[in-house]
Amino acid sequence: LAVVNPNALWQEGGADALTLHGWRRLESRGHPGRFYFLHEASSRTVIEATLQTCAPDLPHGWEQRESRRCPGTFYYVHLETGKIQTMKPSPPAPVRFTMTSK
Repeated sequence: LAVVNPNALWQEGGADALTLHGWRRLESRGHPGRFYFLHEASSRTVIEATLQTCAPDLPHGWEQRESRRCPGTFYYVHLETGKIQTMKPSPPAPVRFTMTSK
């Protein structure tokens, strides 16, 4: 089962793309003006990405999230595996190519 990132769906296709994949975008009752996504079938929720969570220097598949209990404290989630960590993930090492002559 492929993990779908509702933030990407929202950014690329809006409400129609979310609906197609079983997601809804809802406003937080506890934090008006902040939004999250709800997957109807699984009840999974994902906080809507903000400029702080869309860090361009994160490796592919990682998302930065803010702690609900400790605002201003961030953690990182790998969307495909569900791995959670407090240390910012390192980008993968660059691939090196060497030329050899025959």
